[in-house]
Amino acid sequence: MVACAHPMNRLATTLLWRYISAHYWNMSFMTALHAAGDAARFGHPIEHTAEVLVVDLLIFSTLLALAAGAITFAARRLWIRHSRRAV
Repeated sequence: MVACAHPMNRLATTLLWRYISAHYWNMSFMTALHAAGDAARFGHPIEHTAEVLVVDLLIFSTLLALAAGAITFAARRLWIRHSRRAV
């Protein structure tokens, strides 16, 4: 997951996974990854749920990366404008 490379995204995704696993899911993350592609071993209902969870985490992580990038971009522009006025 390249989108999880930023520490804040990794933290948010981990917190989301812990919430999901505490309330809706009783398997580990690695088991969910294996279940997402192995219907013969886990069964179709578990495979489908695992696929949905993994895709949701990927989407959530990507949206967080976009938000972090937008916030960083805006803060940098404000900082540059402010430093130009001070000079």
